[in-house]
Amino acid sequence: MKIGIFAKTFSRPTIEELFQAIASYGIYSMQFNQKDILDEAFALLRDAIEIAHAKDRNKDFQACAAGKGILDFEYYLRCLKEIGFTGPLI
Repeated sequence: MKIGIFAKTFSRPTIEELFQAIASYGIYSMQFNQKDILDEAFALLRDAIEIAHAKDRNKDFQACAAGKGILDFEYYLRCLKEIGFTGPLI
């Protein structure tokens, strides 16, 4: 799935609408390529990112400590750095 599809679905989607659209396509399964999704998301949203969220999930999609789950945190943080992100990371 491409993030661009979801971004074009709404003229100005709320975060909730975006996540609902993504979830409806099963993007949270272990079958997706995180780096491709992160690359596209940062390319599309780089100028609009004001805050970053650092939540992680385990393979059963239960919340867990950042860096202990399925998200490639090293890559995620590298993407933030590459766009010059200086906002809060929560």
